[in-house]
Amino acid sequence: MAPTLLEQLRQLSVVVADTGDLRAIEQHQPRDATTNPTLIGQAARMPAYAEVVDEALRWARREAGQPPQPRPSSRGRSIAWR
Repeated sequence: MAPTLLEQLRQLSVVVADTGDLRAIEQHQPRDATTNPTLIGQAARMPAYAEVVDEALRWARREAGQPPQPRPSSRGRSIAWR
């Protein structure tokens, strides 16, 4: 089987990722990864990361001593209590 484009690139250079999508980083196994707030925000809106975001919000609210707050669901169509 012929090598994929990614495999060919790995033979000639160092592969890095510029994303907030942790699953993509895990899948492609770059040598390094960079990100910025915009990319983290995009990844945080992905349904695959809804539970990670929800847990981070619960932790932050516990640390701040605040009760759970309603937030828009990941699709933005309804309110979800967490």
